[in-house]
Amino acid sequence: MKKVIIFILSISILISLCSCANVQHGNSVESTNQEPSSSINRGSKNLNSGKQTRYEINVFYLGMKYEDLMKLDLYNSEDEITGNNVINDDEGSWDYGNKVVWTQNLCCLFDKDNTIYKITVNGDIPTSFGLKVGDTVDTINKLYGTYDYKYDYSWGEVVEYYVDSYYLDICIKDNQVSLWSISKYKNDYNGNIQSHQIPEESKPDMEADTKSDIKSDALNRMLIAIKYNDLETFKQLVLPEGIFVVRTFVSGNGARGKDIIMNVEPNKIGEDITYDVKDEIPIEMVFLFKQSCETDIKNIAEEELTDANIDLNRVSSTTDIWDFCGNAVSKLNNKEWNPHLININENKFILYEGGDVDCTGIGGWAIFEKKNDKFYLTGVFDLR
Repeated sequence: MKKVIIFILSISILISLCSCANVQHGNSVESTNQEPSSSINRGSKNLNSGKQTRYEINVFYLGMKYEDLMKLDLYNSEDEITGNNVINDDEGSWDYGNKVVWTQNLCCLFDKDNTIYKITVNGDIPTSFGLKVGDTVDTINKLYGTYDYKYDYSWGEVVEYYVDSYYLDICIKDNQVSLWSISKYKNDYNGNIQSHQIPEESKPDMEADTKSDIKSDALNRMLIAIKYNDLETFKQLVLPEGIFVVRTFVSGNGARGKDIIMNVEPNKIGEDITYDVKDEIPIEMVFLFKQSCETDIKNIAEEELTDANIDLNRVSSTTDIWDFCGNAVSKLNNKEWNPHLININENKFILYEGGDVDCTGIGGWAIFEKKNDKFYLTGVFDLR
């Protein structure tokens, strides 16, 4: 079986450069078994044509069942299957036993339910914006603008965009596109999208008297809940009336997604601590505060901004959000992309994960307000 895979890999370095790297587990020309280091740079995307709405590439599409694919007559077509394998190199790997299907120009990865969750292109097939293998980084920037995530590897990098309800990954080597893919999951997906078990040493003491530092207690509970996907702990930070949730885009004229203003009650929060948006990707807390979750709260820089307050009850449009966030960021001493703890007054503070020299407020915002001697999460802003 490995000989078949190695033969296919000799045709391209498709799997070795992107998440498909998990398929060969070190048998490729360039191994990516190392963990990528990820950074976030959610700036303005200049989407100068319509939406990237391709959930399918030729006859293949995300969610396609393996059995349905096998029913198709693809002989002598551009989609003829040239390889059909099962990942069996490492029994301890999360994708062990998953199917992989190859054509001359792409590969499809299947999950445990035998449905396609990722399609990776290394041939001449362009994205719906016209990006293709061999294009330069300048072309990526012109078509898609600033990435949402970036993953650094020894061979190059992967830039990732959230588009509608899937992820577009673009692998870059030597300043050129080496391949691109669409996926249901982020590039660092490892097969585990279920709730994590919080280590005992990390669990917040729900019964402890934390009145002496109720701000740190609330912040710590939120970040631990997000990091370990503990929905019940997260809900304890939410008042019965819910969270005021906003997502808005700095550019794109609606091509990147629609502006969202909604109130989410505790029982409406998704099991992965998400806020669902109809026909678009959900608003994900782990996406907004990934760096904060890996940072000791004692090391998050604090700043006092008593003149940058916002009343969530009086917000009437996303313009109000942009005005507040832009004004707040303009007053920060450090505008690099980092977690920032902004103290408004004794009854309100903000965790801002972002940084923006243009002072547009790009990033994630978590608004905490004190009610009955306890801080609750009352607002979440996702500015892109």
